[in-house]
Amino acid sequence: MPTITLKNLSYSYKGEKGSFVPAINNLNVTFPNGKISVILGSSGSGKTTLLRLLCGFDFNYGGEMLFSNVDVKGIPPKDRNLSYVSQNFSMYPHLTLFDSIAYPLKLSLADKEEIKNRVFEISKKLGIFPLLSRKPKQVSLGELQRACIARGIVKRPEIALFDEPLSNLDQKNRDLIRHLLKNVLHELDSTVIYVTHSLKEATSLGDNIFIMEEGKIEYSCTPKEASRLTDSILKPYFDKTNYD
Repeated sequence: MPTITLKNLSYSYKGEKGSFVPAINNLNVTFPNGKISVILGSSGSGKTTLLRLLCGFDFNYGGEMLFSNVDVKGIPPKDRNLSYVSQNFSMYPHLTLFDSIAYPLKLSLADKEEIKNRVFEISKKLGIFPLLSRKPKQVSLGELQRACIARGIVKRPEIALFDEPLSNLDQKNRDLIRHLLKNVLHELDSTVIYVTHSLKEATSLGDNIFIMEEGKIEYSCTPKEASRLTDSILKPYFDKTNYD
């Protein structure tokens, strides 16, 4: 699995009156291969922008983005062997959960039995196996997001990106999916970058935690180290409503 290295990465978006607003500011960081790296920070700190750049949605950045020492600038998303799961419950409304989860596999695998086995395996691990014949409107939001996560990782990508996948769920569903996801991600053995504004998610899921603010990594630590940090160190990096 690739190590992701960012060197002097910078990105600005066009603001009002044609001015440019910096979102990523001379960022230097390495996300180790096969580990779960959690990026923690408040709204507007640059987390989602960074994931979009890693996906290959925009090449108008400065600096270098290396996957195992290969510069990926100009390589489109379909050729990066990565997956992206967002906070939005995005599923094909006319397809069953089985067909939606299987869709990425059908683009690359011809063996129907292998496709079925992979969908069944990940669905059982995420607790949605009995729901595979249903369509999105027939399941709860928590179940739907688990299906979105299953679709994102069923192909066993080298890189798995998660953009606050639990943020639109109630506390009960967040706790349930966080517990399921912890085991699934460690078994996946991909290079995982997981964006969140929740300290609880970061410390329970991550192998490494990176605190991001104003487009830079301000602090990095292990989950154990994060649990020992004082409120005076952590709170400046979070919205008051999201510090949990």
